[in-house]
Amino acid sequence: MSYPLNHINTKQSIVYLIWSLLVLISPACFAQNSLKFEHLNTENGLSQSDVNTIFQDDNGFMWFGTHDGLNRYDGYNFTVFKPNPENPHSISSNLIWKIIDDDQGNLWIGTTGGGLNYFDKKTEKFKSFKNDPKNEFSIKSDYITLLFKDSNNRLWVGTTKGIDMADLSKSADSLKFEHFNLYQNSNSPTRNSNNVSTFYEDSMHQVWIGGINGLSKLSRDSNGDMYFQEVNKQINLPNTQVKSIIEDSYGHLILATSNGLYRYAPNKKENQLQYIYKGSYNTVSINNFHIWAGTDDGLLEFSNLAENKMPELVGLYKYDPENPTNSLSKNAVKSLHIDHTGIVWVGVNGGGINKLDPQRKQFSHIKKI
Repeated sequence: MSYPLNHINTKQSIVYLIWSLLVLISPACFAQNSLKFEHLNTENGLSQSDVNTIFQDDNGFMWFGTHDGLNRYDGYNFTVFKPNPENPHSISSNLIWKIIDDDQGNLWIGTTGGGLNYFDKKTEKFKSFKNDPKNEFSIKSDYITLLFKDSNNRLWVGTTKGIDMADLSKSADSLKFEHFNLYQNSNSPTRNSNNVSTFYEDSMHQVWIGGINGLSKLSRDSNGDMYFQEVNKQINLPNTQVKSIIEDSYGHLILATSNGLYRYAPNKKENQLQYIYKGSYNTVSINNFHIWAGTDDGLLEFSNLAENKMPELVGLYKYDPENPTNSLSKNAVKSLHIDHTGIVWVGVNGGGINKLDPQRKQFSHIKKI
C-alpha cells in the first residue's frame, strides 16, 4: 500500500480506492463485534422473552414488561408479578406494555387488556383502573400503549381509543381521567387504532407527542383548553409515525420514526429539521455523547460530539450466529433504557434482555451488577 498511485495499474487503483472508501465510510462493519452483550433470559428467571418496556426505579431495581408478566430484577434474581384470581391486589394482566413511576416512587403499569395498574412499593399491592362505560371519568380503553408523567404531575395515558390524562396530585383512589383525541383539532382523520406512540417533555417544559401521522405539541387554544397541535408542515417532517423522542445535550430533539432518524432544533429558526440516518426505528435513547437507536434489524450507535456536527453512525449491532454468546441475542429491538450508572439495557423480541456497559467494551467479559 505504500507504492505511489501512479505506479499501480488502473484496475489495482480502483480496487484500492474501493477498499479505502469502505474503511472510511463503513465504521459499523468494524464496530459490529466490538461490543460484548450480557444476556438475561428465561434461563435466568425472566418470565418471557419478548421485552416491551424497561424501567429503573429510584431504589435501583430494574423492571421489565413482557408478554407474560412484570419482572423486577435486583442484579441477581428476578421477581415475577402475574395475575392471581385469588388475590384482588395482584396485577390485572400479564401483558405488560409500559412502566413509569411517580414522585413517591410508586409504579404505574400499562397493560394490554387489563387497563392501568398502580403499584404501591411499600405494600407491594396493585390497584387497577379499567374502562367503565357508566363512568365518564374512567379510562377510555383497557388496552394501554403509553404512559408518561409531565413536570406538572399529570399522568398521560395512551390507549387504543385515544389519550387520557389524570392529575397525580390527587390520591390514587380519587383519580378522574380527562379524554383527548390526538387529531381532534386537525384535518387528519380520527382513527380507532392507537394514535399516539410517544410523549416527551423537553428541557423547556414543552410536551411533544409522536403519533401515527407525525409530530405534535401540547398547546392551549384561545379559551385556555389543551389540545395537540400538529407541527409536521412547520418543520417539513413527512407524514410518518414518530415512535420515540429524546433530547440531546444541545437542545436537539432526536426523532425516531418509521421513515428515518431525525434531529429537530425547536428553538432555532433555520434548519430546524435534519435527516440523520435511514431506517425504521422503534426506540431511541441517549448516553452522554452517544445516541442508541433500536430497529427491527438491530441496534445502531451514533456519536453526537458537537452541536454543529451531525451525529455519525459508529456501530451496528446484530445477532451473530458465529458469536451468539457476545452478540445481540435477537435483532428486533423494542425497548431501550440507560440506567443510573450508564449501562445500556436492550429489550428484544424473542431474545430477552441484553445488557451493555459501554465503558467496558474493550474487555472480554462483562460481570453481573
